Amino acid sequence: MNFAENLLRNLKDSENEIIISTAEHLPLGQEWRISGKELYGSVSRCAKAMCNLGILKGDVIAAYAPNITEVVVFMLAAASIGALFTTIPPDFGVEATVDRISQTKPKLLLVANAVFYNGKVHDCWTKCLEIVQSKAASFPICLL
Repeated sequence: MNFAENLLRNLKDSENEIIISTAEHLPLGQEWRISGKELYGSVSRCAKAMCNLGILKGDVIAAYAPNITEVVVFMLAAASIGALFTTIPPDFGVEATVDRISQTKPKLLLVANAVFYNGKVHDCWTKCLEIVQSKAASFPICLL
């Protein structure tokens, strides 16, 4: 029994809104709305891309990103092919992130280029470049 398959199986043709999200940097009341059909399609395309990168059942996939819709898609795509999923909070520093990567040894890392928090943009890409230069990072990176 596959978690993602069971979650998504009735959504393939659903126009119902499944995910409603907003962000601090958007005008008050502005939201992103994702239908079941859109979620199903996004997860399917992401899972196919992961398979094309050689991701297999049991591989670890990680996200260095905030709690956003793209991370939900990434997690469901990983689960749909039997990969394990972990997150690394983007407020972690380089050393803590490298430690997490060393522990989990992901085969693929999803990275947000920035995080909006408390009215400010916090760069993640510069930290990501340092992470990639570490010995712990030897995997493809997908930039949001």
